[in-house]
Amino acid sequence: MFRLTASRIPRTPLHPSALLSLRASLLRTYSTPVSSPADEALRTRLKTDLKSSMLSKDKSRIQVIKSLLSDITYAEKSSATTPMPSISTLIQRSLKKRRDAIQQYNDGGRADLAEKEMAEIAIMEAYLPKQMSEEEIATIVRAAVEKVGATSVRDLGKIMKEVGAQVDDSVAPKKLVSDVAKRVLQGSP
Repeated sequence: MFRLTASRIPRTPLHPSALLSLRASLLRTYSTPVSSPADEALRTRLKTDLKSSMLSKDKSRIQVIKSLLSDITYAEKSSATTPMPSISTLIQRSLKKRRDAIQQYNDGGRADLAEKEMAEIAIMEAYLPKQMSEEEIATIVRAAVEKVGATSVRDLGKIMKEVGAQVDDSVAPKKLVSDVAKRVLQGSP
């Protein structure tokens, strides 16, 4: 009978610098970025909805959820140099892309593709928190105008900085906040 023993397997020690780079690559590969409980809840909801959509064979919903999960994974992997945005912010970005695509499809006479994008937007909006109305944003902007002492549209940057600290991107897109701030600074309701 043949016997295999561990003593016959050659073991070569690793150089300390190789150990450090191996440790760093393992940490980079297996560690997940810290995210908020709301983000984790939303990620779990997306994954369970993906499973239920697969069981019900809802292809459009499957495609949208996979797209969102892909965006989240990409943001996590690229967040080594920049902080990872919230999942709601990533959904807002996807919505903006789809709205731009709808505009281009309508300009190009492709109503069928525009309708498909609108259906995808409806699916995505179900995963966002309740959006602020323009009136709610306007009251926050008016308070910021009084606090900063803004008098013209030139002070828009100061207003946006103040409002940005109070309002999250997931409940009010920056474009909408900027439009409302411009109207308030110009004096129209």
